[in-house]
Amino acid sequence: MDSRMIQLTAAAHKYGNLNISSCGKSFFPSDAFGGSSKKKGLGVPITIKAQGLPQPIQTDIPTNAKGKPRWLFRERARVKDFINSNELMKDNIITIERLNYRTYKLIFDNNHTAPPQTHCVVEEKKSSVQNNSETLKGDLIGIKQASEWATEYLGKTVTTSNISYLIQYGLIKKIGGNGTTQVSKQELLNYYKSYNGKRQVSWKGQLGDDLNWALSFEQYKEAETTKHVHRLYLYSREFTLN
Repeated sequence: MDSRMIQLTAAAHKYGNLNISSCGKSFFPSDAFGGSSKKKGLGVPITIKAQGLPQPIQTDIPTNAKGKPRWLFRERARVKDFINSNELMKDNIITIERLNYRTYKLIFDNNHTAPPQTHCVVEEKKSSVQNNSETLKGDLIGIKQASEWATEYLGKTVTTSNISYLIQYGLIKKIGGNGTTQVSKQELLNYYKSYNGKRQVSWKGQLGDDLNWALSFEQYKEAETTKHVHRLYLYSREFTLN
């Protein structure tokens, strides 16, 4: 069953702002995303069967003024009821399970723990990630396999073009020849655990999968990007004067 783990923040405990950003848009129906306010239109509600609450939560997910998801449930008061009824605290881990297309279950397990640095991570099979000092079995995979693995690991769509971008800009190594391109699963894992990898996933979570990360100039130092901007400015100024 498809599920995500969510670590409670101070805002969740105080206001009912449950941070669901890393769950990804594909975890929820596309029509569940409503306007920035109730006056601007609600999305089609989803049903959340929350542990400890006698009645399920009916809610949509609000967006901001630009139409991007705000990554919380609109019915924050009901979420806060769930937190209070289970006496949850900051950093506690809860699980959200998708029962069917529009129905979810929200539960708390006292025995469940998760890494404190993430708010919402995909539950992984024990065999999917090993210790960094070990070599993963079947470490070399093709571009398509890499995109499927990264999609499962991150809980959001990673296309073959995204993997090709990482190779093109030297963020991961291209392995193989004679028309066959492979990458190291371990190296891909290390990238997504890295600072730059987290930045790309975070921005795509906020702006959508159509974000062209190649235009972020992430692979260049600030001094290099500033140099090129200054050159463009001088060129445009000369062109204007002439």
